[in-house]
Amino acid sequence: MKLISICFIIIAHFYSQSHFIRFDRISLNEGLSVLTVNDIIQGDEGFLWIATTDGLNKYDGYSIRTFRKNDGLTHNTVLALEKDSDQFIWIGTKHGISQFNPKTTDFISTKSVEIDGNKVQFTHITHIKYDRLNHALWFISDGTLFYYSLTRKTYEQVRISSRVESLFLDENQMVWAGLENGFGHVNSQLEFKLVRSFTEAIIGINEDISGDLWLVSSSEIRLYNKRTSSVYSKLTHPDFFKSFPTQLSGEIRSDSQHRLWLGTQNKGVFGYNYQTHSFTQYKHQIWNTNSLSHNYVTDIFEDKDGLFWIGTKGGGVNKIRYYETPHFTHIEHHPDEEYTLFSNSVNAILNTGNATWYAQGSDGIDYVNDGKYKHYYGLGNVASLEYHQGKVFAGSDNGLYLLEDGQFKQSYLKTKDITFLKSDEHSLWIGTTEGLFELKNGRMFSRGLQSQVINTVLKTDNGLWVGTENGLLEYNELFQVRRRYFREEENLSSLSDNEINVLYLDDKRRIWVGTSAGLNVVEGDSVQRISTVSAENIHGILQDKNSNLWMSSNHGLIRYHFEKDSRVNYYKSDGLQGNQFHRNSFTKSNDGRMYFGGMNGVTVFYPDQIFFNSNTPEVVFTDIQVNYRSVLSELHSSKSSEMVLSYNENSIEFTVSALDYLIPEKNNYQYMLEGFDTDWVDGGTRRTITYTNLDAGLYTFRVRASNNDGVWSLKEKALSLRIVPPIWETLWFRVSFLAFIVFSVVRFYKVRTNRLKRAQEHLEEEVEKRTHELIVKHHEIEEANTSLEKENSKRRETEAQLLQAVQETDAIFENVREGIFLLGNDFIISEQHSKELERMFHKQTLGKRNFLDLMKPLVTEKIYDAIMNFVNLLYNEDVDEDVVLELNPIETVEAHFEKDTGDYETHTFKFNFKRIITHGEISNLLVTVKDITENLILQKQLKEKEEKNKTEIEQLLSILKVDASLLNNFLFKSDNLFKEMKQRFKNDNEDYTQLLKEMYREIHNLKGNANLLEISFLVDRFHRLEDTVRAKLDIPESQLRGNDFLPILFEIGEIQQMIDNMKSMLKRVISISKTFLLKPDEQDDLGLLFKNIDNKVNTLSRELGKKALFKISEKSARSIPPMYKDSVKDILLQLVHNSIVHGVETVPERKKSNKGDQAKIELEMREEKNAFKINLRDDGRGLNISKLKELAVKRGKYTQQEVETLPNRKLIPLIFEDGLSTKSDVTEVAGRGEGMSLVKQIVSRHKGKIKVSYKSGMYFEVGIEMPLN
Repeated sequence: MKLISICFIIIAHFYSQSHFIRFDRISLNEGLSVLTVNDIIQGDEGFLWIATTDGLNKYDGYSIRTFRKNDGLTHNTVLALEKDSDQFIWIGTKHGISQFNPKTTDFISTKSVEIDGNKVQFTHITHIKYDRLNHALWFISDGTLFYYSLTRKTYEQVRISSRVESLFLDENQMVWAGLENGFGHVNSQLEFKLVRSFTEAIIGINEDISGDLWLVSSSEIRLYNKRTSSVYSKLTHPDFFKSFPTQLSGEIRSDSQHRLWLGTQNKGVFGYNYQTHSFTQYKHQIWNTNSLSHNYVTDIFEDKDGLFWIGTKGGGVNKIRYYETPHFTHIEHHPDEEYTLFSNSVNAILNTGNATWYAQGSDGIDYVNDGKYKHYYGLGNVASLEYHQGKVFAGSDNGLYLLEDGQFKQSYLKTKDITFLKSDEHSLWIGTTEGLFELKNGRMFSRGLQSQVINTVLKTDNGLWVGTENGLLEYNELFQVRRRYFREEENLSSLSDNEINVLYLDDKRRIWVGTSAGLNVVEGDSVQRISTVSAENIHGILQDKNSNLWMSSNHGLIRYHFEKDSRVNYYKSDGLQGNQFHRNSFTKSNDGRMYFGGMNGVTVFYPDQIFFNSNTPEVVFTDIQVNYRSVLSELHSSKSSEMVLSYNENSIEFTVSALDYLIPEKNNYQYMLEGFDTDWVDGGTRRTITYTNLDAGLYTFRVRASNNDGVWSLKEKALSLRIVPPIWETLWFRVSFLAFIVFSVVRFYKVRTNRLKRAQEHLEEEVEKRTHELIVKHHEIEEANTSLEKENSKRRETEAQLLQAVQETDAIFENVREGIFLLGNDFIISEQHSKELERMFHKQTLGKRNFLDLMKPLVTEKIYDAIMNFVNLLYNEDVDEDVVLELNPIETVEAHFEKDTGDYETHTFKFNFKRIITHGEISNLLVTVKDITENLILQKQLKEKEEKNKTEIEQLLSILKVDASLLNNFLFKSDNLFKEMKQRFKNDNEDYTQLLKEMYREIHNLKGNANLLEISFLVDRFHRLEDTVRAKLDIPESQLRGNDFLPILFEIGEIQQMIDNMKSMLKRVISISKTFLLKPDEQDDLGLLFKNIDNKVNTLSRELGKKALFKISEKSARSIPPMYKDSVKDILLQLVHNSIVHGVETVPERKKSNKGDQAKIELEMREEKNAFKINLRDDGRGLNISKLKELAVKRGKYTQQEVETLPNRKLIPLIFEDGLSTKSDVTEVAGRGEGMSLVKQIVSRHKGKIKVSYKSGMYFEVGIEMPLN
């Protein structure tokens, strides 16, 4: 019954994700050898040992060392780890078991043994457990349980008829084994007793605080009461299994905070809270880098400091930071949310009880009350906010504003740039860039300092303190300067800096001064610099009820305690808005909540809820190198307390680690080498300490560490060093043989004494150990009595819980917002179903109705048949459930309901099916259905609105950056052209092939004009229309049909709609702004054309990695004959485009040819002898003759033999051929071969002439002449 109540609570909590858990990932980037982790333990020294499929990993919080087969492992795939009381680590691999000494890094491995005359191979060691009562190991090798006595060094096999899948030793060291078909326990004679049989394997076992065993299979959880030898009912409620993962990994652990943790193969990890009887799920979230790294959980481990480590299959290791209360809250701008900050940069904050005000510089002010936001604009750059005599004031570079009638209105100092506001009982003090002002009784007074920038003001009982950019001033009540405070270079009792950012009065009436170079405190007339906070730029100061000062700075938040002279730093990685905060952007609410604003929003927190790490870190050596050679393993092997080095081994490097894993990068170190250093050296976060050229003598290296919150280790780590002098400096060459004898006797006496001393110490240790074991046994008996009393109390609670569970079931079916029912193999709907199901299907009663009959009038015959086959497959136990669910024909289905009017109403339903297994067989299907019709409609509307907004924004931007006259002409020309094309398609006598060719050229020209005007979205649409027309040109004329032109007409219609929208929008813009003129004079029109061509040259050349300058000859005419106005524009566009794409080289190519980086494209236009002449020349590569020859042969103009003997001038006309291009690929920029062909057609239409000249590698020039008559 206990488990049944748990089941229903799980439903309510199943997909909740705690806001107070942070997963820090350890993966390949941190040095993990592979991302698949099988087991994690912590050694006696504090190192973490991680079993992976690529060796054994040792982790110290900073780096990872990997041990593999070549180091002594039996196999690189490590499956299980355990430590014994002798500090050895036992390692199970695919090919044996090993004893590992973590100090000396020596392995002793066993791959096979002889038991009862039979040779036994140890493979796939999946579980190892240490039996502290018998000083022995229990382990599973390939499904067989073995016992190894560490005292007798003997192996024994436990005879069990079934395969062993899991292993657990409870608090009393009783051995429990999970089998492939049940579970049981092993007694002291190695006899196995089966407790209960099941149809599935027990892959995980653990003990809860009540002494009950949790038994885990791949899809179910059971509880076993050891006192009554009874197994509680399985968790079989359908709502539970609908949400609960179908594959548990078997990993189950109980922690020191009375939580139980369950690992899964597909849904992450679940934490069970005994106090609330609820599960919480933690899973991988793609968008959250601080979520679980992978949903396949292989191991869960709690270290000695209470940190959790989760191993995964494919995601490495996760470290859990678990907070019972919130840490820091980050308020920021969310563009997709309705109620959010307008922008992230917060210059000032004001809390007025229920409401909070956020000033965001020139972006205005946000007012937040009960989650609702209101924004105020038009105040200028707001620097400060204040609440004075029931009114809200804002100071900006436009003066002082007062909130009246729901609006901020300018009130005083309209020409002043206000920097700071501070209210006291009688006055509002106003700091500006031109002195200090006081608003009192509705009147404004100037208080001097006109030449000073006022940063902060503080009113005390004795007077007024004013912080400026050039020192601190103390005024008396008559506004006379009592004292000035400045920085004096040689005086440590002066301010640390002259730029005063913030002043704060604490509960002991001390004045704290935050400057741009540290913190100061003023008591009486004395100033003290705070050396602990000496480098930071202090922006804000607040005090909590524990006398801690919280300061915002340019390097995160600082918590400082004056009496203890201790500080703790918090950074963006701790949850802050960022490491950079704004000056005077801070406040504290009446309930003690603190606000600090910066570049990325606001950090909000309750100081007494900030987690404090009280663990004292243990310091260890992770490496010692002498003359760049590691000697740490040798030192451990020697078991000596002193390291002896020769005179030439005088360069030594120590690497240490503080084994506090919470935030290791914030652990700090202090060290001292006695005999060399005179005091402790503050190493900060640096872990490597080096000494070189040490003289011969005795030294002691001492090191200590603090954790991330400044708690220092209780014990130092120390190592004695002795550097031996060279032999020629020893007594061997200076004393007599007698001295040697005396030395030997003394040495013998010391050795003897030390040996006796060690024997005495060993005896004392043994006595202490036995005494401790007796104490532990006594405590275990007391705990067993307490546990029994708790169980009696819980038994009385279960009856009430059962009644409550039944009531909760009825409530769930009555109130759940989706259709839920059980479906039998005869397609009959159970009587137990949700009320929502009846509403969806417009039926009063659905119990005992046939599901197929219900669906038949609502869906097509094909879907009806598919439903029947699908349900039959789900009841087929030979077919995998996941495979069948992939075939769900009504996962999303439209159902058509006939209305009373005879019309049909369509709803979209989403069906989910789940097998329910009872006694190993499929008893029912759990079916859930949701009506997602409204969601789909809203999604469609939102998408259409987003597309429309995007298009309108693109159109508006195009209008705003292009001259209105050119744009207007282009739009009307394009519209008229498309109208003409559509009209010609209606003409039955039209030559459609010729029409397509003409259309193709005209569209290419329009694309070039759109490119010139930088209307990118029209360039894209014209390019797509070109592709469509090009495809139709490939169809023989005899096969062209009317339907072939429908895609062209459809695309033309869409483009015309876009053009109409732009024309309408252009008119609206013109009506708003008089600067948009539709009819500039002719000379301005030409200037605009040249300006747009110049822009095109710059843009296109930059895109192609080139540099080009467009230049107009001084001799060039300043007007174009009206008859050629549009034609010349089209000609120039194509010629310039051709020069940039085909003629101008890239910068490296030009350098190689000894040309300048920037190419020149020069234009000259003139009228002479009844002709209008155009000449365009570029200094690029000239014509690519070899490419023209290749194209001539390819297109059948000439044979290969002809083209080799042909003069180059005969090939020049090819560049004007339709569809011929020297570019190998087609892009929006070039490659269709239509540009120069279009030039030829325009010139021919006006009966003009074209002349081309070039010089390979030097220039290309085109001359055009068109008659004026």
